[in-house]
Amino acid sequence: MQSNWIEFVDAHNDEAAHIVTKQASLLIRHMSLVIQVVRRHVSKSDNPIYRNGLLVLIKQAEGSAAEVTSYVTDIYSYTSLSNETFSLLSKSVSTALKHFDILREGLDGLQHPHLLSPLREGARQSAGAVPCAMPISEHERSTEDHSDKTESESSVQSSTSEEIPCQVKAGLENPAVQTIMEYAVPNPEEAWIAPVVESKAVIQLHNIDLLPLLCEVVCMTKGKDVEALNMACTGVLGLSNCYAQATREATSVIDTADSKEVENLRSKLVSLTPLLVQTAQETAMSSAMSADSIYKHSTEFSDLIKNARKILLPVAGMWYHAVCSMFQNYVPNQLETITQELTEVMCLCADAVQLVTSSDIKVMGECHESIMSLQSKLQKAQTNTKNLTDIAGSKPTQNDELDGLCMLWALSVQVVLNSLDKIVGTATTDGKGHTVTHQMTPKKWLSVISENSLRIQEAARLSSLNCRDSYKVKLIGELQDDVKTLTDSYLQAAEEVGTVSLSSVLMLAKSELLQRQLQIKMKALSCLLSKVNKDYVTAIQNTIALACSVQTNDRDMETEDTLVQFESAAELLMQNVKSATESIQDCFNFIRDPKERSNLRFINDHLTFQMSDIVSRARLIAETQTLGDTLTLDIQSQCWSAKAHYLVEEICKVDGILAVTKEQIKCSLQGKESSTLVMSQTPGFTKKATLNPLSTNNQGPTKSKPSVQDVSNQEPNKVKKEC
Repeated sequence: MQSNWIEFVDAHNDEAAHIVTKQASLLIRHMSLVIQVVRRHVSKSDNPIYRNGLLVLIKQAEGSAAEVTSYVTDIYSYTSLSNETFSLLSKSVSTALKHFDILREGLDGLQHPHLLSPLREGARQSAGAVPCAMPISEHERSTEDHSDKTESESSVQSSTSEEIPCQVKAGLENPAVQTIMEYAVPNPEEAWIAPVVESKAVIQLHNIDLLPLLCEVVCMTKGKDVEALNMACTGVLGLSNCYAQATREATSVIDTADSKEVENLRSKLVSLTPLLVQTAQETAMSSAMSADSIYKHSTEFSDLIKNARKILLPVAGMWYHAVCSMFQNYVPNQLETITQELTEVMCLCADAVQLVTSSDIKVMGECHESIMSLQSKLQKAQTNTKNLTDIAGSKPTQNDELDGLCMLWALSVQVVLNSLDKIVGTATTDGKGHTVTHQMTPKKWLSVISENSLRIQEAARLSSLNCRDSYKVKLIGELQDDVKTLTDSYLQAAEEVGTVSLSSVLMLAKSELLQRQLQIKMKALSCLLSKVNKDYVTAIQNTIALACSVQTNDRDMETEDTLVQFESAAELLMQNVKSATESIQDCFNFIRDPKERSNLRFINDHLTFQMSDIVSRARLIAETQTLGDTLTLDIQSQCWSAKAHYLVEEICKVDGILAVTKEQIKCSLQGKESSTLVMSQTPGFTKKATLNPLSTNNQGPTKSKPSVQDVSNQEPNKVKKEC
């Protein structure tokens, strides 16, 4: 092509019109032949990633060829070639030559767009190049005496360039270009051997948006190659089976709105697949049957797969793209490495399932998830892993069936993770148990996990000071260390995933499974702390339980009654906390140590704000009837109860405060309604009567233990962040 263009330029400079015409025709012809040969090469490839990437480059080259054809048509529609027109032609040819060089490198797997590039999705669309106008001069419209010759050469071009896109063919059928193309046909008489009907069938195929596997089915059906067709149909059955299973499994992890649509797609896919295979086989074995039915069924099948993929990708896309990248430019000697990585991913999943099985976890609200169900989903993921590696090892080249297995594998892993999230309490579900996608960004989600880790560690430290059971103190310390270690590991893994190109599915698995292990440990620690601070957390848990029960009520009357009960309980909690914190504030006058007094005042100041946040989160659950991230709510409750318990224990150690005041503070923080009775049983009780300022010098030394100093030694900024 480069030599054709050089000779074209030389002929133009010498004003040799005959040579210019010949070289222009050869240039267009060579472009057409290159596209034809590369398309045939693509049709023989069963690697979906390689094939899709090469289709992008073909589409780019076709667009350039169409533009060159358009300019050549414009040039020969007029009697003279202006400098401006020649300049435009020169630019278009230069661009086309560059695109064809890229296409040549693409045959070796180079210059392909990234796996996640939108250009790959664009290659799934019609393979035709961008449309371009083909002006025809008045002189050409009047040359009716040469119509027979034009028609003859048009049929020649149709038969010899069957892979050229429709827009390029439209330009080549233009009478102006036909004059040019006569130099590209050595023997016009031989052109009549190829029927024009065959050319129309190929054009029809290019106008249909088919998956590569379905294109193979159509081609083998038309070519009457029964053996190759049977192999292609086996791939169709495998692809259909994978997406049928994937859509069935997806109902538990997609939004309610998509559940009905994906079930409808699955039903249509299951009924269409045998009809497609039967029609293809009957058409291939019969010379009388038309190919219209196979076109129709193939188009419908491709649309069903693509529509299903659009719904499944937002759920499993992260895992799908990661596993697909493993098979990019796949060669058989990579199978061992791929199998090892996928096996390690399954081991990480199994470790997380084993951890949640052995942990003492109590789920807040209606979980609709059992350990048996979780283990069953893990077994399915392990089976899909084995099927994926078996197919990859049994076939030297890959096809759409491997794409379906990748989607099924990715979805099965995500289903396991969603089940873990439901048990731990980080999944967001609606009233019917369907998963609702949370709107937090990865950075925000990482911040939430970090804050939860700090809060639960602070609650563990305070609870250890209050607990008198040495065995529980030991368990709290072990879980606290595990949470701290896993937090550091997870933050490091999450940072690596965010900075390194997502080419390793194992790296992604380590980050995702470390997150689940951390959340399981935090949940287990939270459940243990609830036993230590039981008296202080029970009222909060009962209020949250009322909020969670709203979404399970079927009747409006029950919902209204539950909401009224929740608001009443929430109001009582806030009143008790406000009353207790005011009394505790006055009690600080009896504490001599300024550092100890400052730390206790800091904790006391945050009790009201933290309780307000807990009530607001619970109210959001009740009003929206959506159960979301109950782990954060649970950890906040445990953090609040540990602080309240610690304050009561320290206030009780201070001399000079009446016992009735201490009891009133304790009952208020425990959320007991009887706290108001303490006031009524002591008519002469007032705060001023029981509290004597520290400045009166009548107070003896306060009674305190080193445990208070332990808390005071915490860095102020860190304590503030954890609260």
